Amino acid sequence: MKELLDFLKKTPLVTGILALVIAIAGIHLVSTEGMFATGLFRFILVFAMGAFLYLISKEKTFEKSNWKTSGYVIMHLLGFIIFSFVVALLLWGLYIYQQKTAVSNWPLEVISTVFFALGVGFFEEMLFRAVLNDAIIYQFRKCKGVFVIAALASSLIFGYVHVMFEDFTNTAILPSIILKTISTGMMGLALTFLYWKTRNILALAIVHAVYDLFPVLPVTVFGSSEQLGNYATSDVKGFIWYIVQIVISAFFLIHIGVKVVKKTDFKEIRENW
Repeated sequence: MKELLDFLKKTPLVTGILALVIAIAGIHLVSTEGMFATGLFRFILVFAMGAFLYLISKEKTFEKSNWKTSGYVIMHLLGFIIFSFVVALLLWGLYIYQQKTAVSNWPLEVISTVFFALGVGFFEEMLFRAVLNDAIIYQFRKCKGVFVIAALASSLIFGYVHVMFEDFTNTAILPSIILKTISTGMMGLALTFLYWKTRNILALAIVHAVYDLFPVLPVTVFGSSEQLGNYATSDVKGFIWYIVQIVISAFFLIHIGVKVVKKTDFKEIRENW
């Protein structure tokens, strides 16, 4: 066991890939029913990813996850939060207009949904922002293009895993799969930029959870099967929705690029990360 741990410490990229494989295999193989059970399993994976992260970069990321830079993270990701909130308002309005009635156990369902969103937010940030970014940066620290590699790899993988179990042979839904990958990857890229700047995985996880939570709450309360942004669809409305997401995300990314990326000392990160 000691030899294996020493090997994983010396090869951060292998450690990161192993963490990714275990996480995806766990999600695919472990059957969970309901929001609460799914959220609980994601929290179990959070601890597993934390162990892999410690092998890669020890306690550095955990030390940076404090409230000092949380306001900075939230401020620069506020556009995504507001966008998510507006989508939620539109759904609330739609369901009220349709005179839908709330499900009888909606308070319990809301609690389960909040728990689920937190579990997903913490798990995905721990894996895709912390583990994968740290693995790549530690493995290729001396390479000047390490941040381009880390940004593209972690963001594309983040986007892809959201659709990886869809039917890629179905040409009718393939465009929506591609658009979903791009839109999710762009959100991941924004989170990556803030991770580099602050290394505050706690704040990123909370923002991620809130972003996911807002549009899901009205669906939960009214028990509706109608929601924006299904992962794979042949519906034209789904295509349009993803394009809207991509355009808005591009606008937010430009803002983050100017306000955050340009002020990030990549030389210092590469030397002292």
